[in-house]
Amino acid sequence: MFESLIKEEIIKLGQYGFMKRRSENFFFKDYKGQQLAEQTFQRVIIASAIVGFIYGYIVEQFGWTVYIVLAGFAISCLLTLPPWPMYRNHPLNWQPAVEPEEKKSSEGVKKPKKHK
Repeated sequence: MFESLIKEEIIKLGQYGFMKRRSENFFFKDYKGQQLAEQTFQRVIIASAIVGFIYGYIVEQFGWTVYIVLAGFAISCLLTLPPWPMYRNHPLNWQPAVEPEEKKSSEGVKKPKKHK
């Protein structure tokens, strides 16, 4: 049962090509979206570290600094890990697949190497 499903998927991948199927995927982020996600992640982490340090210094508890930084990490993960539409505004345009030409018979024949 599973073998037939796997064979069908392999045939589909062979017919359509891996990259075409990948670019149609809902979970695909483009390069500009990846850059935006990285910048958002860094800004949230740095802001939470600064706020956490100041608050922890005021209350004289290092634990609060750690909790605030961990909360910033969780918020940045929620903002950057899912494929939000703002990360998919610039899709890549792939070139159409080119069918390989049949190899000539002379290309397939290899000369044996001479050993000295």
